[in-house]
Amino acid sequence: MVESFFLTNDHFFEAEEEEISGWFGFIQLLWELGTFLWVITLMGSFYLGLLGHMNNAELKYLEHFCCR
Repeated sequence: MVESFFLTNDHFFEAEEEEISGWFGFIQLLWELGTFLWVITLMGSFYLGLLGHMNNAELKYLEHFCCR
């Protein structure tokens, strides 16, 4: 049964490349860039917020392992 599944559904495992061009490609590129920048900003603000709530002992612990 497994062999017949693999034999009959070969197209399922092949990656289809879709051709993206024109305005749709440009809009998709902007969307992906915006999503990437949003995630980086979110991670950065979380990191800075975390540093703002640490006390001196925790910062020294972090510096010991990260900033040699």
